[in-house]
Amino acid sequence: MGIEERTDLIEIVISDRHDAIKNLEKYVRNHPRDADSHCILAAEYSLDYNKKAREECKIALKLNLNSADAYFCLGQVFHSGVNKPAEFKRHIGIEESDEGCLEKSIKYYNKALEINPKHKPAIYSLGWVNLEKGNFDEAIERFKFITSNVVDII
Repeated sequence: MGIEERTDLIEIVISDRHDAIKNLEKYVRNHPRDADSHCILAAEYSLDYNKKAREECKIALKLNLNSADAYFCLGQVFHSGVNKPAEFKRHIGIEESDEGCLEKSIKYYNKALEINPKHKPAIYSLGWVNLEKGNFDEAIERFKFITSNVVDII
């Protein structure tokens, strides 16, 4: 079962963002062996708290080494550091340069795709990373795949 099928977790996330994090933290405390819940909490943390996001991804991977969602979330953590000032990166726990962030995000998105070749968020994100790197042909291929499978996404 993928994260998108976890209605128990989705209901928590669609609440107010601050409440979502608090409720997800509570859910994780009550279900510490639920890899999906750690992935979703990591995704929420990645918007503001990258250090915590990485910690949750690592926990999710310890629980399920084949979690495409956890690798995708790690990709998001590093992708979020691109084009940010150095002091902001340090504040959120990223030491890599923009190029280093892009390379790590590619590494983790590709790992997600090794596990699940149809992981749409990873495919979409690889399109954006390739666009940012100037790899336009690769970006177009990724976006074409997403748009040709739009019915599957909705």
